[in-house]
Amino acid sequence: MKWFLCLIAFSGFVYAQSPEQLDDSQAINSSNPPLQLTVQTPVQLSAQTHSGKARGPEKLKSFLQEIKTVEAKFEQSILNTETAASGRFQGVFYLSRPDKFRWDYSEPYEKQILADGDTVHIVDTDLEQITYVPQSKALQGTPISVLIGNSAIEERFEVIDIGDSQGMDWVELIPRDKESQFTRILISFLGEEIRRMEIADNFGQITRFQFFDVKRNPDLDSSLFIFKRRQGFDLIGDL
Repeated sequence: MKWFLCLIAFSGFVYAQSPEQLDDSQAINSSNPPLQLTVQTPVQLSAQTHSGKARGPEKLKSFLQEIKTVEAKFEQSILNTETAASGRFQGVFYLSRPDKFRWDYSEPYEKQILADGDTVHIVDTDLEQITYVPQSKALQGTPISVLIGNSAIEERFEVIDIGDSQGMDWVELIPRDKESQFTRILISFLGEEIRRMEIADNFGQITRFQFFDVKRNPDLDSSLFIFKRRQGFDLIGDL
């Protein structure tokens, strides 16, 4: 159960799936160039270009202060560094701060991860199954808390400016929670817009999100974040 909570939470920013389930058959066709999953250390990134100004942390702080809602297309790539298994997924992401988000996966198959403020629901269309977890339990100390949390980010993470790379400003977040299942989070900004998030976890898995067509503060229908039970689907969970 620990790995499951860990993976859905970034929703999770992470696809609700265990590392051993990933394989090359999950590759998808995409008009976007494939993401390269080579993770550089903070030293390597900062050695490329560093202006001396902490632009990454400043842009993250500004983004969190100004953003109330977000809608964006995403492509997600996962690599297990221990087994070399990989997977690619894509869909649409919705965010309504401070405590609601929704990930609609469309390829290679449909899945939805919905947080309504109280509960995280994972809807698996193929299995006709809905898994639900209390949101406070599922998201505590996870990367998604970067985007939906109300407390100062410095209270939850060590914030490190790692300069400019690939034309984007980067910031690294190290969880202060020693029991966190994640070891580091990298976030990049192109101008003022968030473009990538990369997460390394204790399972030897690297997950990268690339965002496209990002809409800042769109008028999102509140019904997007209301869970609707699906007839015939099994319910799994404990509230």
